Amino acid sequence: MKGNLFNDSFYLVDLQQGTTKWLEWRRSGIGASDAHVAMTSGFRTRQTLIKEKKGILTRDYKSKAMEEGHQLEPEARALYIKTTRNNVTPACIQSSRYDWLIASLDGISEDYSTVVEIKCGAHTYKTIQESGEISRSYYSQVQHILAVTGLSSVDFWCYRPNKEGLLLPIERDDEYIEELLEAELALWDEIQSATNTNIHEIPTSTSTAVPTPRATKAPPKTNDHDLRLLRSDYSSIPSSRPNEKIGNAYEPWTTEDDLKLKYYYEKTLTIKELQVKFNRSDGAIRSRLKRIGIYGHR
Repeated sequence: MKGNLFNDSFYLVDLQQGTTKWLEWRRSGIGASDAHVAMTSGFRTRQTLIKEKKGILTRDYKSKAMEEGHQLEPEARALYIKTTRNNVTPACIQSSRYDWLIASLDGISEDYSTVVEIKCGAHTYKTIQESGEISRSYYSQVQHILAVTGLSSVDFWCYRPNKEGLLLPIERDDEYIEELLEAELALWDEIQSATNTNIHEIPTSTSTAVPTPRATKAPPKTNDHDLRLLRSDYSSIPSSRPNEKIGNAYEPWTTEDDLKLKYYYEKTLTIKELQVKFNRSDGAIRSRLKRIGIYGHR
């Protein structure tokens, strides 16, 4: 289901959020609210999402906070428009590169240059007010939106009735998006390969969610078309990323790779030298060094 193509990055999908058709469409891909699940290893959360995508499980329950957020969103959006003078409306979009990459936007401007993500929870408002930072799960959501739209930033708008709206622009994080897309593709392949008989045997970690991006093993059934796209030049996605082709981008790190990386890093090879040796980007090398806990320790 596609509409008009905009800025080479996404299509507008002609759907009204909250309808039955919209719910069906959400099952057809990975959306922003699924991003944090892709980047963590909580077994039950991941299994629940897979069941929802397969239509085995329906999420009927809405918490009080969720209901409140749904009710407050229109007035939150109205205040955002008044404050920023960005005339935004809700929209559903789908990536022009990956059919499974979708997003339901709280608001996008008429020229498609500005997107707003709206949160109305009291706890979120207090957190933003005190720390000026968003949670890891919201960060995953926002970076997912940036991956779909190709934009350089998203306006994170926090609203509470009778209080001043809080605006926090979130910049595009290309290193994070690179890992996010890899993790989301792995999750989507798990969803597609899951059946009623094997859904309880999906190989994921039994630990609780971890805050850092995880290394994802290549799934047994991989969409070759999507893999070719993901492994192609990442600079084709509109962003500030340098125009470079990284040969092993999106390939999973093996135990042997980690051991070699640790060895050469401790032998004081520079990041640039490690890039050449492992045929990976600067961001991928630094991220992996942090992942195995040795970045900056030599």
